[in-house]
Amino acid sequence: RLANGINFAWQNGAAIINNSWGSNAIEQQGLINDAINNAVTQGRGGLGTIVICITHNQSTSTIAFPSNNPQTIAVGAIN
Repeated sequence: RLANGINFAWQNGAAIINNSWGSNAIEQQGLINDAINNAVTQGRGGLGTIVICITHNQSTSTIAFPSNNPQTIAVGAIN
């Protein structure tokens, strides 16, 4: 579902896709990475869609999936 959502967004003209998920996407990493890569390379008629992902939803110093995909802009926060 997450990959389908990314694909729907870029295929329908989204300029920016903002993602704030938990770590429940681990099992679908391949599908989600493919969707992100397609958005970045094919979105907006080949100009690319910007994909933003949070680094984690908990207070931790790790960079969680999908923000560890080099095609994303990873966004973090501090207390």
